[in-house]
Amino acid sequence: MITELNHVAILVRDRDESVEFYTTVLGGTVAWTARVESIGLDIVYVQVAGGFIELLHMPQVTAERPVGIDHIAFLSDDLDGDYAALIAAGHVSQSAPATAGSGVGRTAFVADPSGARVELLQRDAPVRDRTLTHPIIRAIDHVAVHAEDLHASLGFYAATLGLDRLRTIEIPGSDFAISYVGVGGDMVELHADDEPVGPSGFQHIALRVDDVDAALQQLGVSPVGAGARNRQGGPGRIAEFSDPNGVIFELLS
Repeated sequence: MITELNHVAILVRDRDESVEFYTTVLGGTVAWTARVESIGLDIVYVQVAGGFIELLHMPQVTAERPVGIDHIAFLSDDLDGDYAALIAAGHVSQSAPATAGSGVGRTAFVADPSGARVELLQRDAPVRDRTLTHPIIRAIDHVAVHAEDLHASLGFYAATLGLDRLRTIEIPGSDFAISYVGVGGDMVELHADDEPVGPSGFQHIALRVDDVDAALQQLGVSPVGAGARNRQGGPGRIAEFSDPNGVIFELLS
């Protein structure tokens, strides 16, 4: 069974630059580091409020693994069972359950129906034991994933993986639709629209704040696109900015 959305993994160009951004600009805390010598991979877990960003750095980044969001990872209390259920439902395996390269726990990878990488984790040691209070960021609200076929994506995340179906938003007369699935307070936003999306299939990471305009100023980040604006179809404000690797972050209030 899936117990939490454990982290969002980002493949980074420069390890030190990215750690500096996530700790100094976003105010995160380095919770854990590891190195996989066999492939020259450095891993840095940064905790932001109650969630984790996993920074991955390798000397060589291939075209198949571009810089940016690489995968999302769910914690499981039955890795083999959850993996077997996804494969039995016809989903594509990228790596079968095995000891993690870091040596901490076991892991497996499966592709969702749109090709996004999804990691299943079973840990034998805790990494996070509390939610850190952040003066600006209240939570990692969700990670947005492109859904070429919303029904198929819901089948993967809700029907097979077991996440709760929370709500669906549709715009009459258009192909635009968003569905939210989650476990506990962790959410995935499934986008069935024509918003530009990178080769990994992930669109953005959303951060919950009290005041979007104030948060932009306090974090010292420059908005991209239309800047801070009212949210479409609901109360609150929204703005976007990017990290040093081009990953889009949404601020929500």
